[in-house]
Amino acid sequence: MVNQLRKNILEAKDIKYLGRVIPFWKKSLNKSAKKLNKWNARFNNSGDINMLITVKGTEDLEKYLTKLNNYINFFNQKYKKIKTDKKVLSKFKKYIGYYMQNIAIASSLNHIAKFLKDIEFNNLTNQEKANYFNKYVWSFFNQYIVEVKRIIGDDYFINTVISNIDKKNENELINFRRPVNLIINYVRKLNLNKKISDVAYLDFVANTVEFVHFFYAYLTNIEKFMKII
Repeated sequence: MVNQLRKNILEAKDIKYLGRVIPFWKKSLNKSAKKLNKWNARFNNSGDINMLITVKGTEDLEKYLTKLNNYINFFNQKYKKIKTDKKVLSKFKKYIGYYMQNIAIASSLNHIAKFLKDIEFNNLTNQEKANYFNKYVWSFFNQYIVEVKRIIGDDYFINTVISNIDKKNENELINFRRPVNLIINYVRKLNLNKKISDVAYLDFVANTVEFVHFFYAYLTNIEKFMKII
């Protein structure tokens, strides 16, 4: 999923629109970047070629985004080996998670910038704000479900979980924690009962790690934004 999700990253040309609000995102972005950099140091990199920079404000975002976009080649090189072994994947879950958090925050800033560019937000209701971002939230979840079905096939239980997602509170962002947990437990049991192979299960775990870390970092940043507008 990582290569699909990273397509949502903020573009340099839209950074200026973030100037309409305080940089509420700065602390979480720098925290995630710092944690990823600690993992980079473990790989014994020479120099700072793969190190993300500290962002003090919007003026630093373009350089940060360039570093983040260039990082994908290094990440893919490492990740290709990591996700083929269960023990190695378990050991490097945090590394994958911190990378996905950086992608998520940069993606949330992209959608926030588009919101600030296109919408006169002063008179919007909470429902209208939630509706704007929920279209992206649904899009991410649907991408995850596509990957799940690619791995285990079209499945009655998975379809039932999706159809039962609570959409009643239209004033809030949709939180997929419960359905994702149900899917995780269900696919784990499929593997334990030998109904899917270990290779397929490992593929599922890798995609789930990517999605979960991305999704909740994205959701957290959007929720912070919605509280200040």
